[in-house]
Amino acid sequence: MDSLGILTIEGVDAVAFLQGYVTSDLDEIETRIGAPMALTDIKGRVLANGWYYGSKENVSLVIHSSLLDSTAQHLGRYMVFSKSSLKQDSEIMDVSEASSSENIVLNPMGWYLHPRDSPESNWPRLTLEAKFPIVTRQTSGSFLPQMLSLTEHGAVSFTKGCYLGQEIVARAEHRGVVKRRLSVYSVNDGTIAVGAKVFAGNRNAGVVVTTYLDRALAVTSSNLESLQSEDGSELTPLAD
Repeated sequence: MDSLGILTIEGVDAVAFLQGYVTSDLDEIETRIGAPMALTDIKGRVLANGWYYGSKENVSLVIHSSLLDSTAQHLGRYMVFSKSSLKQDSEIMDVSEASSSENIVLNPMGWYLHPRDSPESNWPRLTLEAKFPIVTRQTSGSFLPQMLSLTEHGAVSFTKGCYLGQEIVARAEHRGVVKRRLSVYSVNDGTIAVGAKVFAGNRNAGVVVTTYLDRALAVTSSNLESLQSEDGSELTPLAD
């Protein structure tokens, strides 16, 4: 299902444990405000991303629902000596621009987290417009945070302690070696899928990470004109 879900880490050392696996500084955690974050693997690639909120003993991660199981398995491998445990929330979540007093505020966009209340989710449109892609099962483990513009949204701390993949993420930031970046494209037929490869002629030029109607976010090489997807759709770059 194309929705968001919540994975919660509970225990006296929940924040201390997670500090070693997320890109954000969880010492800044707040109960009702979600801050952007990503979980990376040892190569610095984003396994899942979204937001975190809660307390030092109860941290909730808002990520794509297709990654709840794999993220729980990933973190669970390292929890042998941790005084914490994992729990998946069964509720299907969404984000919106409308608020109520009970909603979690998601920064830096000022969106609101709530149970999904309609057949279609709001988050694909909102994340595309904000250029804040949410990694899914099709794109997990494929990109550095910089390729997804997550550093521009404050999802990566370069002053906190070490976390899995931190050295590679930091090196990419300070040496400026990231050659592929996030761009917005118009799709000629609006049917392109998340995870689809795009090509410039015969050359693999990137991957689609978010779609909504006839728009797509794709991680591609810079200075490209029109691209073609695997199914023959044409992508035209749009001005930021």
